[in-house]
Amino acid sequence: MIKDQINNWRGFYLGLATCLIFFNPFSLNNEIYPYWILFLPLLFKNVPVFIFCLTIFLLGMANYLIYPESRAIVDFLSLISSFLALYVYSSLSTEEKKSLCDVFIVFIILTFIIMMIQKINPQFHDFILKTFSSRHDLSSFYIKRNAAVTGFSPEPAYGAAMIVGLMIILFLNHRLSNFIYILILIELYLFRSITGLIYFTYLTLIISLKDFKKFLKYKYYLVFFLTFSIIFFRNDFLFFVNRPLLFINTLFSNGNLIESESIFGSYRLINVVESFKLFNPYYTTGFSPFAVLSNLSHSFLIPVIILLIYFSANRRKKNIILSLPYLIFGGPVLIWPLQAFLFEKNKK
Repeated sequence: MIKDQINNWRGFYLGLATCLIFFNPFSLNNEIYPYWILFLPLLFKNVPVFIFCLTIFLLGMANYLIYPESRAIVDFLSLISSFLALYVYSSLSTEEKKSLCDVFIVFIILTFIIMMIQKINPQFHDFILKTFSSRHDLSSFYIKRNAAVTGFSPEPAYGAAMIVGLMIILFLNHRLSNFIYILILIELYLFRSITGLIYFTYLTLIISLKDFKKFLKYKYYLVFFLTFSIIFFRNDFLFFVNRPLLFINTLFSNGNLIESESIFGSYRLINVVESFKLFNPYYTTGFSPFAVLSNLSHSFLIPVIILLIYFSANRRKKNIILSLPYLIFGGPVLIWPLQAFLFEKNKK
């Protein structure tokens, strides 16, 4: 038993380090930290992987020297760190992935408990934000905006993206139980994040394509949850749907997705769209892995070429195709589980 636990330390450590990515007790400017950095020496064992990361490093340093006021260093370190986590994940044994999933399940349960307390105790919400974020005084803002809480994250969108990422890992490893699925539904409901809802909706579509029987089972829980919320928590449910409905109404009113996003104080999609340039003479920060690589290389053709090479040399073509929306639009970059389909082997 002890020997098995020692052998499974990689899965446990990667899981714990991933769950702690928002842990920022010193209120540093950056809000996400790759605590799995101890795996860094593994990159030197694989020549293609090392060359890829070295290229990203050189691109990042070159951009920083040319644009010293940019976030080039943070961006290229985030991209390398996320790739490192995905590389380690792909190398885990079945038992190590079991340990990883065990950590994620415990974290989802703890997140549920924390969010429920935050919902009824704003002071506790402030305390968690001070511990896990530099955004010390924003709990009242999130509550007033749409009655949202943040869990262990600095903002609802980050927390929702994280939970959906963990859901992806659990689904891929057949550990997404009915109980955990219900907790995730409640947590996404409490996050009130439009981004999180989009990520969750797309994942639901993937589940329907890969495991239709499981999708039908989850569908009943989703319908029951929505019905229960409407009947017993009508006012709270209106808070939940109000912001997405306002966004949709704004989108139909002006017909411009980018402008609609900026009206709601978000610029993530704008950052992604700006990365789709044949040649960009300036450096802009990116929200998704695709956008970061595109900005570092100053052309969207570079990540496209890399994807095509990876696609042609890989048997897991269906998984790669399914991962593209998360790769192109999903972020923040360091939430690596969103990209797990890229490195997941097909299971019979």
